[in-house]
Amino acid sequence: MKTVIVALLVVLVVSHSEALRCNCAGKAPCAFSQQNCYGLNQVCARMTFNPPGSGSFKSCYNARACANLISSGKASGRCCSSDLCN
Repeated sequence: MKTVIVALLVVLVVSHSEALRCNCAGKAPCAFSQQNCYGLNQVCARMTFNPPGSGSFKSCYNARACANLISSGKASGRCCSSDLCN
C-alpha cells in the first residue's frame, strides 16, 4: 500500500511539472497573466481576429482548433508548444 501511495505521488508531481504554461490576455477569460494548460488545450495560442471580427487573445488552446482558426482566415497568429511561447 505504501508503494502505491508513493507511486501516485510521483505521477502527480511529474504530471504537474510537465504542464505547458501560456500567457493569458485579451478576450480569453484569465484569472492570472499566465496559466497551465490541461486536457484538450495542449498548445499556446496568440490570435488577432481578422475583420469583421475584432480583438485578440493569448491563452491555452486546442491544437486543431488553433490551426483551423488560422487556416479559415478568421484570425492570424500562432500556435506553439513551448512554455510562454505566445
